[in-house]
Parts: sequence; C-alpha cells; structure tokens
Amino acid sequence: MDIMEQIQENEQWKLNGNCEKCRRNNYCSTPCTHYNRRIRAEFKGLVADTMNKMTGGVMREAIDKTVNGIW
Repeated sequence: MDIMEQIQENEQWKLNGNCEKCRRNNYCSTPCTHYNRRIRAEFKGLVADTMNKMTGGVMREAIDKTVNGIW
C-alpha cells in the first residue's frame, strides 16, 4: 500500500509542503515549516545543479564526499 493512500489528501502537505493540498490553504497567511523546508531544499538543489554544470561534474563529487560521507 502506497503511503499517499494511507494519509488523507488534506494532510498530505505534511509530506512535502505542498500548500495546494493543505486543509488550511484557503485561509493560511504565513508559510509553514514544511513549505519553507521544501523551498529551501529545491533552492539548494538548483544551486548545486548549476554549480555542477559550471564545474563539469567536480562540484557533485565534492558534495557527495562531504555531505554523503563517501570518501
């Protein structure tokens, strides 16, 4: 059984910060922690991908070694 099937649709925003599925979407006035984390992760991913393209793959190797602990 898929995790999305186990969680009610209006609570699925907790998984990835998708405000469109949030039960408070109609009256929410501030971004929640889940949303902020998703946006921050997407931004970091875009920056890492751009740096990787600019360095010809060297940046990805450095990230993998430092962040993922691959030595």
